[in-house]
Amino acid sequence: MRAVVVPFVPALAATLGVALALSVASPAVAGGPAYEAQARSLVSGGQTRHYLLATPTAAPAGPLPLVISLHGDGGSGAGMRAALPLEAAAAGAAVFAYPDAAGGTFEYWNDAGRQREATFVTDLIAALDAELDLDTGRVYLAGFSGGATMANALGCRLGDAVVRKLGIHSGSLYPVQVAPGVNDFGYTGNGGVDCDLPGAMLVWGTNDATPGVDYATGQNIRDNHTATQQCEATTTPTTPAPCVAYAGCAQPVEWCAVAGLGHAVWNQAASAMWRFFAADASGPVDPPGALWGDGFEGGAAPAPTRWVGGYHVGYERNLYPVADIDFDAITHLMVGRVIPNADGTLARHFDIDNVNGPLWAQSAIDAAQAAGRKAILMVGGAGEIAGWRAAADDGTRAAFVANLLDAVDDFGADGLDIDWEPLDTQDHADVLALLQALRSARPGLLLTMPVMWINSNIEWNPRPVGEAAFLAAAAPLLDQVNVMTYEMAAAYEGWHSWFASPLYGEAANTPSSVESSVAYYRGAGVPAAKLGIGIGFYGNCFRGVSQPRVPVVPGNFVVSDGAMSYRNIVSSYAPAMTAHYDAVARAPWLGSAAMAGPSQCNLVTYENAASIAEKAAFVDAEGLGGTIIWTVGQGHLPDAPAGQRDPLLDAVREGFLE
Repeated sequence: MRAVVVPFVPALAATLGVALALSVASPAVAGGPAYEAQARSLVSGGQTRHYLLATPTAAPAGPLPLVISLHGDGGSGAGMRAALPLEAAAAGAAVFAYPDAAGGTFEYWNDAGRQREATFVTDLIAALDAELDLDTGRVYLAGFSGGATMANALGCRLGDAVVRKLGIHSGSLYPVQVAPGVNDFGYTGNGGVDCDLPGAMLVWGTNDATPGVDYATGQNIRDNHTATQQCEATTTPTTPAPCVAYAGCAQPVEWCAVAGLGHAVWNQAASAMWRFFAADASGPVDPPGALWGDGFEGGAAPAPTRWVGGYHVGYERNLYPVADIDFDAITHLMVGRVIPNADGTLARHFDIDNVNGPLWAQSAIDAAQAAGRKAILMVGGAGEIAGWRAAADDGTRAAFVANLLDAVDDFGADGLDIDWEPLDTQDHADVLALLQALRSARPGLLLTMPVMWINSNIEWNPRPVGEAAFLAAAAPLLDQVNVMTYEMAAAYEGWHSWFASPLYGEAANTPSSVESSVAYYRGAGVPAAKLGIGIGFYGNCFRGVSQPRVPVVPGNFVVSDGAMSYRNIVSSYAPAMTAHYDAVARAPWLGSAAMAGPSQCNLVTYENAASIAEKAAFVDAEGLGGTIIWTVGQGHLPDAPAGQRDPLLDAVREGFLE
């Protein structure tokens, strides 16, 4: 099957702004008596957004899916509810939200607008999930005309990790520029798009002659979807006629070409789309949420499962033998590391040697997969920036991508962790090109990327130019963006002594916290569901200061990763120091007027079970995706009694996975 790339001419934007208005071909049908609608508002990105929320009047047996239905240009949420009567088709089996576009038209024509809408949609999902305990594995976007164009753009930008399927009725699909020479997505060689596009039902009238969304364009957009999902050319009729389903798709694609219909809502579109959405299996059944019908019924639901990515590196293999790893406490084992060489090849010694390193890595990958967990190859890390920049350059990128994929195949890994440190403005274009090449070559490959914590004194510590645009473009290509929220303090100029991983409490002289770093990345366009935090199984050692919030000078910060593993803190520092817990930062610390332990510390900040529980609650409240751990080996206590050897992993499991 040949898929056709749909060009977008910027001059058409003004035409589309008029042409994509809602036209109704059938009588308006409001939701039936099984639903109650409420006018709602939500502040997102500093802007008050309005929407209609329709919930079943009867409490459901378990969490329901959410359908967000987007109106055409110049329309309204109420108009969309009437024109596409999905509630009648669902008969109480879903929750529906009908947003009003802030200016009457959803902002699909430029990057900034798309990002505002993406932030709004993720904020809306999080708010409704917190209230109603939704099945967040079944979130659907439907739209007509300009709303469908917005749904397509959001499908690419948020990806199938956030949006399960799309219902596209007469809406376009095209990329927009996010930085000079960089678009939010591109086209693959077969005419697909290189983003995590969800499965889709596409509905079009054969008589639609509207510029930019005419029937011929609709056929091309259909071909973009089928090429993206690697569908076969054969189809099977579905209901209602004339809809057909393509065979062999990675994610489902259906096409409904309605004879004689112009640019108007097909009177059977709601039943077709609901049948397409309802085909998905439910997620785990939890108790219903709080607000249903006209009362507050039911209790708080259990926290949804998050990811836990535990790094295990070759040089720590003796700290935590593969056979001892508690795989019940992690979902992904990040096996480190392969290192980029300047010529695009990879060093595979895993910080051991060229023979024993790969053998150890293979044993770790095999053990993770045998336990039903994903195994990710860590690439790079601190100190490898020269290799990254040379290998990902235009002249060597193709060979580098091939070598990365060879490593995935040779070890049987499930994905790659792109640990590019530091990530500066000069790197943005090459990182995006690398991610796009990997995603295009292997659409199902898990791709994760760790990013740095944020110094909240941004006026004095500016972020790299163009970082927000880079993040907005990179997020759809990645499955996880994990903030390395550990070792967030040292004896920096102007700083006071502070915590290794404070959850809250950043201030002028202690300008770091998990909360402020997460807020930065969310504001820059990373969807909450793709964003994770970091937990360090090690701490920081200060000498010359014995408590937090005391001015520091060079020399006060002594050592951290490795020497200050949790294992060493428990055995060599805690017995000689006084334990405290900071109620503002939500972090533990040890203090002593006399220097203690091998590194002669007066102040040690670290993680314990209480701080991990607080971080898990924060991740749940913010609707974030999960956490990473650096490193699982540093938290293992081999001499403790059986069942007590991984207290930090136990806390992670209880907080994030139970």
